[in-house]
Amino acid sequence: MDGGNDPLVNKPGRFEQLTKSNASAGGDPTQALHLLCDSLPKIQTKQDALTCVDYIISMLLSEKDKRKSIKRVILETSSGLNVFHVQQLMSNLLDQGFGGAALVIVTTAIYHLLFASDEYEIIAHPVNQSGSSRQQFSDLDLLKDGKPFIGTELKDKPFSTADVDHAAENALKAGASSLLFVAGR
Repeated sequence: MDGGNDPLVNKPGRFEQLTKSNASAGGDPTQALHLLCDSLPKIQTKQDALTCVDYIISMLLSEKDKRKSIKRVILETSSGLNVFHVQQLMSNLLDQGFGGAALVIVTTAIYHLLFASDEYEIIAHPVNQSGSSRQQFSDLDLLKDGKPFIGTELKDKPFSTADVDHAAENALKAGASSLLFVAGR
């Protein structure tokens, strides 16, 4: 297909009919497939279809408005920040931990500063779900021109040499030229 890593986009095009037996990546994609297979047959009339379309469009517009509002708040809040405020904010966030999510957020934010060009793609993966995607080669993948560039393991707990060996093997298999370990607090 297009080389993307979204199983919800690429897989359905390989099947002539939508059924629960269609291949999916497991987890959320499988759940979405099953929900579609269970729900779509319930749409029996044109009015049902219009109601569904109206609902979907309303939800998308609502989400767009939420994102616009969040962006506005971020811009207003950040307009008076300087580097010392940002450093303190990140430090406070790391102190809280949030089950490992703070380390992902802070490291991803730093990557967006360091690799702020179109040739790079930063992919942060769900916290504490190692290898949940076949395309994932670390906790925070950095691609350069669509190819693995830097694998980043984010650890908010002590890690072993076995962890390092496993991460290095995954990064090497993916073709990444570097591997970083970022330790939180």
